[in-house]
Amino acid sequence: MSAEPGLAAPARTGPARTAWRPVALLVAGQGAVGGTLLGGAARTSRPSVFASLAFLVQAGALAVIPYGGGLAAGAAAAVLFGLANSIGELVIVTAVQRVIAPAALGRVMALIMLASAGAYPVSVGFVTFVVRHLGAAAAFPVAAGLSAAAIGWGLSRPSFRDFGRVQSGSSGGD
Repeated sequence: MSAEPGLAAPARTGPARTAWRPVALLVAGQGAVGGTLLGGAARTSRPSVFASLAFLVQAGALAVIPYGGGLAAGAAAAVLFGLANSIGELVIVTAVQRVIAPAALGRVMALIMLASAGAYPVSVGFVTFVVRHLGAAAAFPVAAGLSAAAIGWGLSRPSFRDFGRVQSGSSGGD
């Protein structure tokens, strides 16, 4: 069973089997650089909503990566994934840094990083279960669906939607 269902049959065997991996990293990285530039220029009065919308785009791109019908379509989805991820991360981390008191900022950022790193082993175990029982291609939309569900739950909470909100009359900039 191949873990690359969107690739043409010749790419699933021989040296080409692993040749697509650097390409995927490269294009996702290009999207991330573009997202950093766009995210840095983003001005919004509701950063948590803006970042959440970027993360929903990211989830959509993740869901279609293995089903694009080839390397070009998968690469385009990977660029969109990297772009949306960088925009969302930059906007939400900036909001955290603006809202949290300077005396507590280091602790809060450490807690965010710990939660992220701590979730990694759980996510690996879950993805292993999904791949084993549903196949590798299924892991992409399953992960995207879980991400979208978590984002949707957050957006259903007024306190999350208002996090980092810039009141009218203030600049919202530096």
